[in-house]
Amino acid sequence: MLVNKNIAIFVLSSFNLPENINGFLSGVHSVTHVGYNTIVAARFNSMDEELEDMEKARYAFERLMQSEESSFAVEFEEQVVSDDIDPPMKKEDYVPILTESCRRRHEVEMDLLTSLATSDDAIEKLVDFWVEERDQESANTLKEMQNSCSPGREKEEKFLMDTINKYGYHYVEPISRLALLYYANGRYAESDHWCKVALAVKPWHFEVVQTRIMNAVGLEEKLQARTLALESLPPLEESERRHQWVEQALTDANDAMGRAQQAQEAAMEKLQSKRKTQVTSNYGTMLSDDEWQ
Repeated sequence: MLVNKNIAIFVLSSFNLPENINGFLSGVHSVTHVGYNTIVAARFNSMDEELEDMEKARYAFERLMQSEESSFAVEFEEQVVSDDIDPPMKKEDYVPILTESCRRRHEVEMDLLTSLATSDDAIEKLVDFWVEERDQESANTLKEMQNSCSPGREKEEKFLMDTINKYGYHYVEPISRLALLYYANGRYAESDHWCKVALAVKPWHFEVVQTRIMNAVGLEEKLQARTLALESLPPLEESERRHQWVEQALTDANDAMGRAQQAQEAAMEKLQSKRKTQVTSNYGTMLSDDEWQ
């Protein structure tokens, strides 16, 4: 490897060894045997010290590489999952987090959605799945909110906003519940805003579609309500429409994962380029310091 080769070159140049080692040793023939041994011992003691210094430098360099590997991983994750951008308002703008846990959740959700083509059994399972997509404490609080609410629902609103701020728009269920809370409080326009965010992330979220329909009714937008009704999950009796709805849901989900893959590759390429520049710069500085010494 390049690092080992450069270290070897540095070691040899530091020792200033002659090309003909035998000629070098013959140059001490006039020295007594004891003096010769003393010179050779001193020479190799010096070499040992320089080797020790090189070993310390090598260790420091490896620690530097490990540190940069760690910071690279953290920086890559921060870039991919960053929520410092406005939430998506349409599905084409949403890019999921492409982590291993995200992949696993995607697979489970796709299986549940697929089963909706012929059964309603997965409806409750999907609702529970959406609630429990993040930590259990948040999931438990969301479930408790279904049974009781504080006056004016102010406590619930604060919890939902705090949870959204904590996890970003990737955790849809707090957004869905906030939209429903605003609808219940007669804040239809605000509710519809959050519905759009939730449906940009999960266009197949049938509960959010129902909230949008109720908002349209509350705003006396009857045409909008009828249009949105066509986007809701069809009953099993309407087999053809039900299958089409499921196929569209699966297409939307897979398209989102495709965007996530592209975003990850772009982010990885950018950070690898940055890392390469940083490591090259740090390594060059280290070699320059060694040459100066």
